[in-house]
Amino acid sequence: MLRRILTPLAYLSLAVLLVGATIVLVAYGRGYSYDIKSNRWLINGLLLVNSSPSGATVKINGKALRRKTPYRNTLEAGDYSVEVSKLGYRSWAKTLSIVASGVTWDQYILLFPLEIHTQQLQNTSPVVGMYSSPDRRHIAYLTSGNDGALWALVGDGHQSTKVYTPKTALGDQPAEVLSDVVWSDDGSHLLAHSTIGPKTSYILLPANGNGDPINLSDLFGLSLANPRFNPSNWRELYFVGPEGLRRLNVEAQTVSAVLADKVAAYNFAPGDKILYIQTTPLGKSVWSLDRSGHKQELIQSLAESDAYAMEYSNYLGRDYLAVIPAQAHTLTLYRDIFSPTPIAKVVSKSADQITFNDEGRYLILRNDAEFMAYDVDRDSLATPVQFGGKLSFFGWFDNYHLLTTVDGKLRLMDFDGTNSIEVDGSAAGLGQAYGAQDGKRLFWISQSDPKGNPQLFYLELKK
Repeated sequence: MLRRILTPLAYLSLAVLLVGATIVLVAYGRGYSYDIKSNRWLINGLLLVNSSPSGATVKINGKALRRKTPYRNTLEAGDYSVEVSKLGYRSWAKTLSIVASGVTWDQYILLFPLEIHTQQLQNTSPVVGMYSSPDRRHIAYLTSGNDGALWALVGDGHQSTKVYTPKTALGDQPAEVLSDVVWSDDGSHLLAHSTIGPKTSYILLPANGNGDPINLSDLFGLSLANPRFNPSNWRELYFVGPEGLRRLNVEAQTVSAVLADKVAAYNFAPGDKILYIQTTPLGKSVWSLDRSGHKQELIQSLAESDAYAMEYSNYLGRDYLAVIPAQAHTLTLYRDIFSPTPIAKVVSKSADQITFNDEGRYLILRNDAEFMAYDVDRDSLATPVQFGGKLSFFGWFDNYHLLTTVDGKLRLMDFDGTNSIEVDGSAAGLGQAYGAQDGKRLFWISQSDPKGNPQLFYLELKK
């Protein structure tokens, strides 16, 4: 009799134990833990901290930890003051939010050396412009004066290659002036805007300096407006003419029929797709166009404007499109744009320009007075950062850092404006600066040359 009673109780106890263990394991896996001292359950998140260079000391809420970077630990969800420091480098500090059951991954910490040794790369003619390839592996720059030319700095070397020498003045014909240089995505070619008096042209140039320049305007007999390389094929360029969006092929010397008319803006997406804003009888809409000519309307009823800023990104397999009508200054971020029901979110009502980082997680929006970072992953907008002066350059250094030139001062900072460091206090009026793709070198135009001419400088950063 007793055995009949105990056996079911044993099975019941075992079942309760298994259920309880399962609940505890699931809770632990989701970031829950039990604190005996406070007699309460805690919701935790994972903190991962890495720095360049590594081996740096980590302090959390003022307490130095034994382990150095790379560092990882589980902490209760909430805000923490984190400081990372290493001898010979400037300390990095920020308040980080640990998300419940999530990962706070601060892998981007760049420790800037206390002593920097800049080097002058080009020291003859004044530098009047600098241009980076899309992947930031290559730099092109323009010089003026007796040795005026377009130069390319390719790869890890510090030797410049002369790509093109503008035509000098001849009789009544003024000298040729180059501007707005653009790289092909593969870094093999350059496209330069050429002006000789009232005549304007676009010239296609091999970046290695070998081969003849091709005047696209003369070759095709067209008035081109801001032609852009096909990201997957430098031989193809797109442009918007009076009739609409068209494509030209340099190798075949052909121009397509009109791909889409009444185009206000366009951009590229993977798979040789083009995203464009078109005027329809019902107003402005966003469309996609693939290589086969198939068109798909993605987003309807955009705010009316004569111009738009438009940036595409893909983050963790999801498509995002950021759009700003020039007249409205309202930034709307569209998610899952190729699905039947894209999701729209108004991020800001005071933005003029936008740019995603390479990864696609952070979207920087700005106007002439301030900028701020929007985190796609956490759906959060950082506190606005005031420029506090005249902005002459703004761009990405790498995936997580920005470069700005304000009132002639070049600064390097985190994507949200924190940990700002002045690199050069005499940046040239153009203020252009670029970071190499590997994050090891920084290039910029400075007037710290002894003669006061704008020159190209670079800085090597240890990784």
